[in-house]
Amino acid sequence: MKTSFKLLLTFIICLFSAPLFAQQAAEIDLNHFLTEKKAIIKENVQLTDQEDKAFWPLYDEYMQTYTKLFKRRTNLEKGMLEYSEAVSEKRAKIIVDEYYDIVSDSLKAKLSMLKKVRKILPEVKVLKFFQLEEKIEAGFQSFTAESQPLVK
Repeated sequence: MKTSFKLLLTFIICLFSAPLFAQQAAEIDLNHFLTEKKAIIKENVQLTDQEDKAFWPLYDEYMQTYTKLFKRRTNLEKGMLEYSEAVSEKRAKIIVDEYYDIVSDSLKAKLSMLKKVRKILPEVKVLKFFQLEEKIEAGFQSFTAESQPLVK
């Protein structure tokens, strides 16, 4: 798990250090990232055939929501770059509100996924899945936090 996770974090850093401003390239990179992420989960959670058949459709649905949230966050961060020199009070409020709307929607998606996954997987596998999700997300957020300048 350590090697796979390190490779995924390296991939995240490489992926997001490239410019996100090319819409088409970002979508291709996101698809590649999601494919790699899925492989890491398959390798580490090790589902039975029955669990596999029930889990992956739920996961794919969850990733559709994740992708929408990722795009919202990416757009927000692009927008913050535009205002990094001078941001009005009104724009600052809009940015903060949108950021926490994304955080809230992300938590709702995770809790919804948790309820569904608990019906089909043993708790140890549920834990492994969500540990991986959180580690991957933490790696991504750490990278974006470092690359995002503070507004002035």
